[in-house]
Amino acid sequence: MPWRCKRYYGPYLDSLVKRGVLRLRCDLVRDAVADLRSAAAIISATGPRLSLPDTLTYLALAYAKLGETQRAIETSEEAIRILAEMNFANHQPQRIFWHHYLILGMAGHESRLAYLERAVQLIEAQAATLSPAQGRRLRREVPLNREILEAWHAHRPTGDLALASRPASAPAAGGHVPAQFTAQL
Repeated sequence: MPWRCKRYYGPYLDSLVKRGVLRLRCDLVRDAVADLRSAAAIISATGPRLSLPDTLTYLALAYAKLGETQRAIETSEEAIRILAEMNFANHQPQRIFWHHYLILGMAGHESRLAYLERAVQLIEAQAATLSPAQGRRLRREVPLNREILEAWHAHRPTGDLALASRPASAPAAGGHVPAQFTAQL
């Protein structure tokens, strides 16, 4: 793509992604798919790809809401793969794993807990870099993190984060953490 075309999309791309996310939240799912699919194509063609995992994870959620289960799973897996290629360089990488957990739930997959666990690991890794008070705020006041941790506590009623806080490369009890999860935090 010529340089002048790449420059043309720059100022509008974020708006296109945001519009897609808003449409998804307002249950205008087909419109959301159109916006997010266009945004993903533009990002893929023009780079930089830093916003591609976020765009793809929302596109995957939209596909799931349309009942396109296989397409949703494949798109979400692509988001995770790209995120791993970028060494998890993302403002909220836990969102990508959370969305994959939700998509697998919509599809009725029982093997989705490893993705929730990875989201918790990412939150805990970030919290470990903060003061205790800031860490508590990160867990309680950031809506995404609170929602992830509430789901985790529903699976682990004792509130035990020991499973989530072990090294990312360690497999889940009775399961296997996929290879894309094994990058150190």
